[in-house]
Amino acid sequence: MRLRPLKILLAGAVVMAAGWWLFADTLRYYYPDQFTEPVVRFTHWGDFREYQMWQEIIRAFHETRPDIHVQQEYIVGFRYETKIQQQIVSGDAPDVMMFQDEPFVTFAPRGFADLTPFLDTPGLSADLRRDYFDTAVESFMLDGRPHGMPLFGGDVLIVWNKRCFTRADRFHGRRIRRPWDDWTVKDFIQIGRELTIDEDGDGRMDQFGFMLPGWVYYLPFIWGYGVEVLDETRTEWRLTGPAAAEVFELYRKMRWDDRICPTPIEQSEMLTDTAFFTGRIAMCVNGPWLQPFLNATSLGPRDGKPPEYAITHIPFGPKGKRFTRVTWDALCMYKNLTPERQKQAWAFIHFCCTRPGQDIISRCQRSVPALKASAETFKQHDTGSGAYRFVDAFDYCRLQPVTRHWYPMDREIRDYVDLLRENEISGQQFVEQLAADPELRQLFRVPDAPKPTPTTGRARP
Repeated sequence: MRLRPLKILLAGAVVMAAGWWLFADTLRYYYPDQFTEPVVRFTHWGDFREYQMWQEIIRAFHETRPDIHVQQEYIVGFRYETKIQQQIVSGDAPDVMMFQDEPFVTFAPRGFADLTPFLDTPGLSADLRRDYFDTAVESFMLDGRPHGMPLFGGDVLIVWNKRCFTRADRFHGRRIRRPWDDWTVKDFIQIGRELTIDEDGDGRMDQFGFMLPGWVYYLPFIWGYGVEVLDETRTEWRLTGPAAAEVFELYRKMRWDDRICPTPIEQSEMLTDTAFFTGRIAMCVNGPWLQPFLNATSLGPRDGKPPEYAITHIPFGPKGKRFTRVTWDALCMYKNLTPERQKQAWAFIHFCCTRPGQDIISRCQRSVPALKASAETFKQHDTGSGAYRFVDAFDYCRLQPVTRHWYPMDREIRDYVDLLRENEISGQQFVEQLAADPELRQLFRVPDAPKPTPTTGRARP
């Protein structure tokens, strides 16, 4: 009789063990926070240097919050948005996702949490514009509420190779004027002509003044001519009129008339970065993300000497104004997290977007931190290239015309730009044909325009 309680206890233990064996996985699946250490799944894209930067940020976070483990999930850039879309649809999105401003307007309603309830935390102001750059905050608003914490970004300026200028000096027997802060488009074209040289006299250009950019990197010139792509509501097409035709005729002329940009044959398969590094191209439009690559080459700073490349402001347009294009990335939280997982995810977001994480970003010099205080740290880490201008240029930065129709709009513009780049159409024809394009007319209100001028080259694909 005395053994009966012991038998009952043993039987109960056996039943509990069997129940745990049968149902433990089910409980873990439906209640993961109760059975595992806190894990924040974080996904991002980027090159190897950016991957290393994130590892440094995560290590620093773990030192301050050893109770939360961040699981780094890297996705190759060209697959990033497709992968995130699949994860959101399947209900398996990461807790924290790095996201660009361009696709944000499409993805935010589907899967990103409203971060307003989290802003009343130490180190943050409820008014994000007090501490972060206005354009960074604006980029990640949905219905007037933040659905992404501004992380980092950058504007595009003129980057120039000092060795190319020295080479042109020797060729002309005089010193070519270096870019200066208040130069104009007219100055820019003149310097580009002087930099374009056939050094060995074989009839082929050995060095070109400028690399013809894609249309998005050409936005500073477009805006400098007083031209808009869309109106403020992002619903009406505005890339029309004489000024638009003029600035895109300039685009064509830089390659085919002024000859400061290589033709497709002259450029061959060389990428902009490689052409610039090897001295084939003297100037290009680029952002701070080019610096880590250049610093790892022979153009980078060595033995206490400044680098062999420099950054200069965008030239003023013919109307005495200048603008440049800025783009931002943010950290977004998956909206279907439990309250406890939201707290853990926010702890990591908060670390990355305030001084501890932002100062690490500053030191890497790949992007400008969105936090104004850390942007000053970015300027202090300038190695002599003039990278501080990436921060100073925020005074005349503008957001590109991001819209829910960004990707089809971008595709249509690029198709016509290809014809312009290949000298198949003029600037006037470019503007007219875009305004008459039936696909764009389905996406935006397009003011009535004259019938497009017939082209002499091949038709648009």
